[in-house]
Amino acid sequence: MNIKRSIFRSVNGLINKFGILLSVPEVIHGSPAFSGATLWARRQKDMKYYFDILQGVKGGVVESGVHWGYGILIELSLDEDREIYGFDSFKGHSKPTNNDKSGGNYQALDSSFSITENDVWKTLELGTGTTKKELKSRVTLVPGWIQESMAGYLNETNKKIALVHVDCDIYEPFKATLMASWPHLVQNGIIIIGIMDNLELMGKTIAVKEFLENLDSSSYELKEREMYDNGFNLVKQSYIVKKIKEL
Repeated sequence: MNIKRSIFRSVNGLINKFGILLSVPEVIHGSPAFSGATLWARRQKDMKYYFDILQGVKGGVVESGVHWGYGILIELSLDEDREIYGFDSFKGHSKPTNNDKSGGNYQALDSSFSITENDVWKTLELGTGTTKKELKSRVTLVPGWIQESMAGYLNETNKKIALVHVDCDIYEPFKATLMASWPHLVQNGIIIIGIMDNLELMGKTIAVKEFLENLDSSSYELKEREMYDNGFNLVKQSYIVKKIKEL
């Protein structure tokens, strides 16, 4: 599948220079695995669930693991006011740890996750019909390994956060996101942590358990809801709600 994807992108990139479209534009720019109106509609509906809950809750959005920028594009479409902070290495994933491999069915994450900042801006420009300059009034991309960049940025800027979408897959950046964003998460703010107990990527589950063990149980609520994954399989997505302001 990864070889086919690479060939697809290479051919698209070559023929597109001559004004020839092998497929629809949303496939040419981005991953074929995430293209198509049906999947887009489902993803938007899933994210709208959280934005509806957060009505009246002030604060920005953290997108941890930007990839092609689809998550940010959906967030822009659902709220016209919130600032969005996207954190990504733009070099792919950092090295997995033993925690990531502990499920016994670890699947290595390939180079397709290495997307440039310019590609993300292109996604946002094409998806919104606005310029990079206009987008920068609401969207900030913070490059660097998340476990090294997020805490410093949030602490220095003292951002107030209403929603955190943790989409970085593996243990170190996942736990770093939880630790760095929690002090800035407002009361009733939400952290979307995704599918737990995935044997292919157990690091995120371990990160969540370790993180919650250090919190007062009255300060959060761990919830889950049904959603469809990218293969249109019905799964349960978990999320954390911050219940009280910590002193």
